[in-house]
Amino acid sequence: MGWVDIDLPDPSRVLAVIQSLEIQFPLSSLIIAVNGRVVDEEYLLRPGDEVSLIPSMSGGSAGYPHRLKTSSNKAKIKSWLSENVV
Repeated sequence: MGWVDIDLPDPSRVLAVIQSLEIQFPLSSLIIAVNGRVVDEEYLLRPGDEVSLIPSMSGGSAGYPHRLKTSSNKAKIKSWLSENVV
C-alpha cells in the first residue's frame, strides 16, 4: 500500500490512472474508489481527487468477503465498502 501523485491532463478518467500505473490486474478484479466512493473506470476525475485501487482479493476485516467468485459477490463487496469505508 502506498501513495503516488500523478499528473494527468484535465479532464481524465480513472482508466488513465490505471494505465499510467501499468496495473497488471484485470479491471474486473479491482474495486475502484474516488474520494471514498466506489466508481467505475470511466469516472471523470477532478483536480485533487484521491483514487484508491483495491484488488478484490486483498482481504480486510472479518466482514469482508474472502473470495470473489461471482459478480454478485463483487456487488456485495462494493456495497460493504460504500457502507463501511469513511
